[in-house]
Amino acid sequence: MTELKKLFKYSVVGTTGTIIDLLGLFILVEFFEFEVLLSATISFILAATNNFIWNKKWTFYNKNKNYHHQYVKFLLVSVIGLIFTLILMYTLHKVIGIWYMYAKIMTSIVVLYWNYFGNKVWTFKPTIAKIQPTKYLYEYSIVIPAYNEKDRIISTIKSICDYLQSYKKSAEIIIVDDGSIDDTTKIVKEFSEKEKLHINVIKLEQNMGKGYAVKIGVINSVGKYILFMDADNSTKIEELEKFEQYKNSHSIIIGSRKIAGSNISNKQPFYRRFISKIGSNLSSVLIKDIKDTQCGFKLFKNEIAKFIFEKQKINRFGFDLEILAIAQHYEFDILELPVNWSDDRKSKLRPFKDTFLTLKEFILIQYNLLLEKY
Repeated sequence: MTELKKLFKYSVVGTTGTIIDLLGLFILVEFFEFEVLLSATISFILAATNNFIWNKKWTFYNKNKNYHHQYVKFLLVSVIGLIFTLILMYTLHKVIGIWYMYAKIMTSIVVLYWNYFGNKVWTFKPTIAKIQPTKYLYEYSIVIPAYNEKDRIISTIKSICDYLQSYKKSAEIIIVDDGSIDDTTKIVKEFSEKEKLHINVIKLEQNMGKGYAVKIGVINSVGKYILFMDADNSTKIEELEKFEQYKNSHSIIIGSRKIAGSNISNKQPFYRRFISKIGSNLSSVLIKDIKDTQCGFKLFKNEIAKFIFEKQKINRFGFDLEILAIAQHYEFDILELPVNWSDDRKSKLRPFKDTFLTLKEFILIQYNLLLEKY
């Protein structure tokens, strides 16, 4: 589409917005008897919303799903345009002495171009991911973050090895020990040597958080597909079979406990379900069309995972939200599939502390998206 055609469409949308603004102001004041300034504010928001929707869908044909971030940007561009209008009108009419109608026409042309280019290069800027091709040594890389998991990690590794052997899959297992103070690393290495298995154990010197541990595992992966799963085996490796037929056609596949076909065999305690509900409501603001962002069973194409995780800034529980927000920001397709899941009562989640920390991280993700830090 030529630049002139886009500008024409933008002008058409702007005209409809002006009509909505004026008509809304008139109706609110004359029929509903609202105060003028309140009416002007409401009519401005209605007009801006109309312009946002049509410019996103029609003028710029933008597919990014971070609607509310784009809407905030659109409003900011509009407000700056309003400030320009006031400054130019004052300068042209009051200072230079140009008739106010001529001054308004001149100002409208300048502000039209400002709004158009501001929204083109900032609000609706296309997000293009530059993916570098990679050579793969395995079909799968299975990344497991572990913190003080000496009592559970071996049974999880055994189940993975049995699965890989049964289905004859080529895979590497990467255990990222997130600064454990127990014998997690020692036990895994001893088991690996005894069973003559090649398990890549990465030991972090201090506890950095689950998100950071997963990131380190992803960066060091050499499989065509990267799966990260929890050390407690709450979603068992056999669930990977459900992903097989979709792995080539989708960039990211995530396990879900909240869609039809999923099964929870051992429910979480009430307080954790309550916290999860709060998290789901928050995540729905950031992530569109996904019911369960927190399930620790996610499959990525290698190069896409590395592209996303290199941009990751959050190290702890909020990282799931962040990587999916980044994925949608760059318009990677995400498929959500039902899985079987069982709660492990030995979870290391700290209910209140981690809830407030995740809320803080949620705000940080919003900030980073708004300021294009990804």
